[in-house]
Amino acid sequence: MTEKDQAASPLLDPSLFISDEVHEREVALADGQKHTFYIREQDAGVLRSFFAGQVSDDPDKQADSMARLIAKAICDPEGKPALSLVDAKRLKFAVQIALTKAISEVHSYQGKDSSPVSVCATSPCRPMRSSTIADTAAVRMVRYTFGNISGSLHSARRGAW
Repeated sequence: MTEKDQAASPLLDPSLFISDEVHEREVALADGQKHTFYIREQDAGVLRSFFAGQVSDDPDKQADSMARLIAKAICDPEGKPALSLVDAKRLKFAVQIALTKAISEVHSYQGKDSSPVSVCATSPCRPMRSSTIADTAAVRMVRYTFGNISGSLHSARRGAW
């Protein structure tokens, strides 16, 4: 698909593509209450930018990457942005973590029971279930972020997570 307006091949599962759907999620925050948030799926470039920011040597890029993802993904029920980047940066850290986990869950594979994504840490490669992908991504992101705060960036880069 090289043209922007060209439709995807009908042979490909539509769940492999981001949708325009707004996803409603109940997110438990540090205040002990569940809050309703609306999340739009983002294209792969936005997600790659987030992950690149998380592993950047520039502390400002690290700090901004989570807020940028939140500002792009959190929306109102109609899909319009709900937070400016300035507001997303001002969120408490625990709120940023909870929202990032919810965003990760929305971006996990939501099609068939087994995702086409394989984890090849051990041989042979085996498909991961979609809930595992979201949980693993969120856990890794949280571990990496907390690792940066506590000064253990070096161990995270060596693959300790």
